[in-house]
Amino acid sequence: MWTVNVADALAPALGHAYALAGRPAAAIPLLENAVEQAAATGTMFGQSLRTIWLAQALLIGGRPADAQRVASEALTLARAHGERGYEVWVHGIIGDIAAHLDPAGPAALRAYQDQVALAHELGMRPRLAIGHHGLGRSYRRAGQTARAREHLETAVARLNRMQMPLWLGGG
Repeated sequence: MWTVNVADALAPALGHAYALAGRPAAAIPLLENAVEQAAATGTMFGQSLRTIWLAQALLIGGRPADAQRVASEALTLARAHGERGYEVWVHGIIGDIAAHLDPAGPAALRAYQDQVALAHELGMRPRLAIGHHGLGRSYRRAGQTARAREHLETAVARLNRMQMPLWLGGG
C-alpha cells in the first residue's frame, strides 16, 4: 500500500502557481525540494514536469543561468522517459531562457522551432500556438518584421480559435 504525504504531493503544483503569480522567492524552494526529494527516493513519475516548473521559476526569479542548467536536465529527463509532451514544453522554456540571455540570438529561434515542430507532430495545439508566439517575438527582436508578423498572427489566430487569448501573455 502506498502512503502519500498530501503536502509533499501538492508542493510542486503550489510552487508552479507561486511562480506564475510572480512569487519566485516562494516558488523556488518548494520546487527545489520537490525535485531533490523525488530524485533521492527514485520517484521519477512527474520528475520531468517538476524540473520544467523549477526551470521556469528560476527564470522568473532572475536566475537565467540556473534556469538554463535545470531546463537542460528537464529535457534530458523528458527524452529519457519518452515524455514527448513535456519535451515540447521544455523547448518553450529553453526558448524563453535563450531569449532572456541573448534577445536577438539564434538559440531562442532554434528552441521555439523545435517546440513548434514537435507540438505539431503531437497535435498539441496550445503549445503549437505558444511556440509560434515565441518565434514571432524572436523574429521581431532579430529585426525580421515580416516573419515576426506571420508567426504572431498565427499564434493569435490559433489561440483565439481555441478561446485561449490570455495565453498570449506567456505560456
